[in-house]
Amino acid sequence: MFDQLKIYKAFLGPKVLSYLGASTVIGMLWFLADFSFVFVLQFFLVSIGLVKADLTFLPFHVSPSVLNASIILLSFGLIRSGMLFLKTFLGMVAQNTFSCEQRARIFSLGIREGQNINSKEVVSLFSEAITQSSIFIQLLINMIVTSFSGTLFFLLGMYLAPIEMILGVFILFVLLYPFLRLVRLSEKYGIAVTQEFEFLNSEIINSLKNNLLLKIYNKIDERIREANKSLENYRVHSNSYFKTDALLGAAPVFLGLLTLSSISYFSTGVLKTEPMKLLSFFYIFIRFTQCSSELHTAYSSFKYRTPYIVSIFNFYLKDIRTKNNLLEKTEAPATINNIDIQKVSFGYRKGEYLFKNISINLTKGKCCVIVGESGVGKSTLLSILLGIIRPQEGLIKYNDEDIFESYTLFSKKIGYVGPEPFLVPGTVRENLSYGYDGKLTDTEMFSILEKVGVGKIFNSENDGLNQFLNEHAPLSAGQKQRLAICRAILRRPDVFILDEATSNLDKDTEKEIINLFRELKKTSILCIVTHRDSFHELADQVVHMK
Repeated sequence: MFDQLKIYKAFLGPKVLSYLGASTVIGMLWFLADFSFVFVLQFFLVSIGLVKADLTFLPFHVSPSVLNASIILLSFGLIRSGMLFLKTFLGMVAQNTFSCEQRARIFSLGIREGQNINSKEVVSLFSEAITQSSIFIQLLINMIVTSFSGTLFFLLGMYLAPIEMILGVFILFVLLYPFLRLVRLSEKYGIAVTQEFEFLNSEIINSLKNNLLLKIYNKIDERIREANKSLENYRVHSNSYFKTDALLGAAPVFLGLLTLSSISYFSTGVLKTEPMKLLSFFYIFIRFTQCSSELHTAYSSFKYRTPYIVSIFNFYLKDIRTKNNLLEKTEAPATINNIDIQKVSFGYRKGEYLFKNISINLTKGKCCVIVGESGVGKSTLLSILLGIIRPQEGLIKYNDEDIFESYTLFSKKIGYVGPEPFLVPGTVRENLSYGYDGKLTDTEMFSILEKVGVGKIFNSENDGLNQFLNEHAPLSAGQKQRLAICRAILRRPDVFILDEATSNLDKDTEKEIINLFRELKKTSILCIVTHRDSFHELADQVVHMK
């Protein structure tokens, strides 16, 4: 239990926890400010001559006058306004703090574990789930303040008029009990809205990603109809919740007045309670009822947003597991001289292996080419070699050190080129130096661009290295791939890992790239996955995966 509490505390974070703690203080001050109105009202009634002073129970003596009454009334208004400001401000700050911290956590894990994380889930959590969960935190702050204040009003009512208070609470509970089912409905609507939003996120990501295919197969209108249907469901479920929430907010006001009327009849007719005492009790009970109404409404909103914060919390648990697996060393190796893949096995399902007991030794000055049919796990093996995916069995050692214990340091020594070239929104210069901590001169960049055959594209007439690139840059797939090769070479790595790195190149251009890597092989380790035979002339060993 205590371990679970520690997890919850870590999930909320110290800042949000401090705001939750401060809300109890605000609750106390809120009560004291409201409680003081009992005496402010009595003094005001005495000052304007409606009530005699000996019929009140004022704890202070001030000459009754309209001026003094007005000053005290204004002072009460100022104090209560201050309490309202603190309550509202605290809730908003807690909401914003939680939102920023959780978004930072989701972004961090989403980027760090991109290969193992569902991108649609990340987008959904980062947007709607965070927004609704942060409102959950604001509601929690308000509920703490209100429940603390409401509890003190109940105790004060019990002290002032215990019979009336017990009777009032009993009547109020009986009248409000049927409305408790609406709270359960709120949670149901919250789950339905969450599901529809996740579906919409998935639809828009898939539709943008596969837009060309949708156009070719004439599926655009079908996807739009599906999205509109989901949006209509989202609207219906949301409106159902809004109706429920509005009813939960409005009902206690009428039921509170009905209860107060019953108490008034019983108190004056049976108990013969003193008028001023009864008037003070009425105010206390009204404030107690208002607190109950606010709690009832807040709890409904609380339940509606519960599915969102549960999804955020479950994602946080993934973050904990990921961080526990990162045991980083502090000193980077001077150079990587060898890589040892020892009996590595991997499968996406327990008990089912994609490949089993793969052992490869890679040394500087050597090239290993990995071949095999599609689906045998060649790219997956490279992901393990890169430290992105953990094998189910076996070890990956760089210089006799486990890659997963020193991944960040070893990654600086690796140059990678994949089948889908990656461009960052920025200049050619920024793309070429991306991920490299050292300094590169323009001469070095132009030199390597010339060697891979794209120097003319980025000459001074086309803004040179200042030319802006993004995913829609007017470059062919082959040109983008050659930029990715340049980026990998400019990192000056000890290890080159190439996954179908020339899949978009013609034979003549590929031959130029092979000759370039022939020179680089002398001072580095090459590990290449390819469907083409052309790289075999570089190979010192060829691994056939089946």
